[in-house]
Amino acid sequence: MLPHKDGTSVADMVKNNWEQDIKDSKELIEAITNCFSVYNEQVRKCISNSKLDIVKLKNKHVLPLINTIFDKAKAIFKDIERTRANKNTKGQTEPKRKCSDRLYKAIVYLVKTKTD
Repeated sequence: MLPHKDGTSVADMVKNNWEQDIKDSKELIEAITNCFSVYNEQVRKCISNSKLDIVKLKNKHVLPLINTIFDKAKAIFKDIERTRANKNTKGQTEPKRKCSDRLYKAIVYLVKTKTD
């Protein structure tokens, strides 16, 4: 089979369930897009009515959407996490699910930068 532009063969993509990567990526992008849309809507409300409190509106309407995004990222991370078998070995234990390096790096970034 022909390789992907990053050198990964199509057979490896199928074996590693990259269709799940595409599904997860699409869901996250849609959730992030929705979050921005809701945020912009709240800003427009505040611009048209100066009595509204943007912080309260963001906490009520945007924060739950952000938390959902991070929850999804954490759930994905549990399946794709690459961990060392122990400190004395250089090898890694196999994750429950393999994924592309790009998705892995994006999910790790989301999970590691989340502050409560």
